[in-house]
Amino acid sequence: MKTFSPLSLSALLLLIASCSVRQTADETAAELSISSKVYTGSINSSAVFSSVRCVPLETNQDLLIDNAVKIVHRDSFIYVADRFALYRFDEEGNSCGTVRRYGPGPEEYRGIADFEINADQTVWILSRTDRALYRYTWDGILEKTVRMDCWATKLYFVNPEKVCIYIGNEMDENNRHRLRTVDLRTNGTVASHLEIDPGKARYLHVHSHGHFSRIYGREHEMYFFDMFDDVIHQWSNDDLKPAFKMNINRKNIPPSFYDNDYGDVSVFFQALFKGDHAYGTDLFVEYGTDYLYSYFYGGERRFALISKETREATHDFKTIAEDVVLSGYPVNLTEHACFIQQNNELILPLVPPDIAEYAKNHPDEETRNSILQRIRYTDEDQNPVLLIVNRQSNRQSEVVVPKF
Repeated sequence: MKTFSPLSLSALLLLIASCSVRQTADETAAELSISSKVYTGSINSSAVFSSVRCVPLETNQDLLIDNAVKIVHRDSFIYVADRFALYRFDEEGNSCGTVRRYGPGPEEYRGIADFEINADQTVWILSRTDRALYRYTWDGILEKTVRMDCWATKLYFVNPEKVCIYIGNEMDENNRHRLRTVDLRTNGTVASHLEIDPGKARYLHVHSHGHFSRIYGREHEMYFFDMFDDVIHQWSNDDLKPAFKMNINRKNIPPSFYDNDYGDVSVFFQALFKGDHAYGTDLFVEYGTDYLYSYFYGGERRFALISKETREATHDFKTIAEDVVLSGYPVNLTEHACFIQQNNELILPLVPPDIAEYAKNHPDEETRNSILQRIRYTDEDQNPVLLIVNRQSNRQSEVVVPKF
């Protein structure tokens, strides 16, 4: 069981004051609204995305990917990590290398929580279990280790020397913030953001596959978002401030709901599902004319497109009918992870047997064969088929991205 150092009176007063300031700041954030009037259940991918393609990943007896913790598409390569190894593929899905240093040794990691790719093709691997960042070459040589005093879960490289690390509600004597910025040259903390609620620290340890997205057209700025936080934050020059406040059909979880003494997160969810609450934020991406936002309602994940001009949702859906490359295959958003790229492209790993089953039930034989060939279907042990989509045109997506 974790133990926490008691707050002094002065620290407690400072905490209360900072909460008051944060409340005022939240009220200045622009409200983005989602109304039940725009809910359609399903929508064609051609109506949402300007570019769509699928990439089946190579499968062999030495290359079987466990559940993906992160996927990165950059510089003509696709990188996929599970808990044990990092795999590199070309844009056709052919294997191009693996970093596998899982183990208890001094130059090994005991799990992959996140990773990032450098410009020289070396890789940073975040091991939450070890509370460390490791930099490896593709030959598996350890070049650098950065030790941390907190349980980091996700990371976002701002530039080659600076990284934002997401900690969540893991509060202990070394940490009282959900997010901090670390200078990799000194291994020191540059800034800490978003104080952890001690009540939530007892039970609310839930995170999504992504907590960061790049602000459209801006090189060194990003959005930060968190599950069970209705505020979208804007990060710039080590400063974090509220940018948007989400209004999900007036069904957001009221702040008083978190005041109850839940024994653990399962008890929290039991209480949550008894009510009629919508919650998030699971994804927030900015495009030229709108935002793509993801949240949960009734135990189901939904996507909403929100107009920049009106600040109101124009579409709200839980299923994408993939009509561009997979002949209408229904992508249930609740069942698939979604990974945000630096150009705000999205990657969803799909399950090949499910696509094959859909194809086999299609009435048109030519379409059936086309789908099976497109996903290079072999059997139920096949690695994921990646659905890669983007809402903006190729020209718009060519945002300057820092090299690592």
